[in-house]
Amino acid sequence: MNRIFANTNSTYHSTEVTGLSEGREYKYYIKCIDENDNANTDDLIISFNVEEPEDVTPPVRSNPYPTGDTFAPGTTQTMISIVTNEPASCRYDAEQGEPYNSMGKSFKSDTAKKYHTATVSGLADGQSYDYFVRCKDLDGNVNTGDVMIYFSVGE
Repeated sequence: MNRIFANTNSTYHSTEVTGLSEGREYKYYIKCIDENDNANTDDLIISFNVEEPEDVTPPVRSNPYPTGDTFAPGTTQTMISIVTNEPASCRYDAEQGEPYNSMGKSFKSDTAKKYHTATVSGLADGQSYDYFVRCKDLDGNVNTGDVMIYFSVGE
C-alpha cells in the first residue's frame, strides 16, 4: 500500500481525498499496523459514490431549420428540425408562447435523441409560416421560451 493517512491519533485516522468526479464509484482498501508491527491481514473497504447533481436545466435548443428560407413555388411540404444538447422530446405550434403541454404538434417520437425532425404539410404558394418550438428533457425540465422556425413559399 502506497498511501498513508495524513492525520493519525491512536484510534482516529483521516486523510483528504481529492480528484473525485461526479457519477463515479470509489473504493479504498485500508490496512493498519500498530506500534508492535501487528498488521491487519484483511482489508477494510471504504466505498462510496459521488452523485451527479440533479438536472434542473431544460434542454438547450440550437440549429433550428429552416430559418428565413423561401422555398420554390409548388412546395407543399418540408422538414423542420431542431437540435438539443441532451435527449429530449420537442413540440411545436403556430401560436407563440404556448406552454409545452399545450403545443399542438410533436416532432417524431424521439425522447432518446438530440436531433428532432417533423414534416409540415399543406403549404401554399405565397404564404409565410412561423412555428414556435419548446422541448422537455428526460428529467421533465421544460423550456419556458420559444425558438422560432420560419420560412415562406414563393409565388
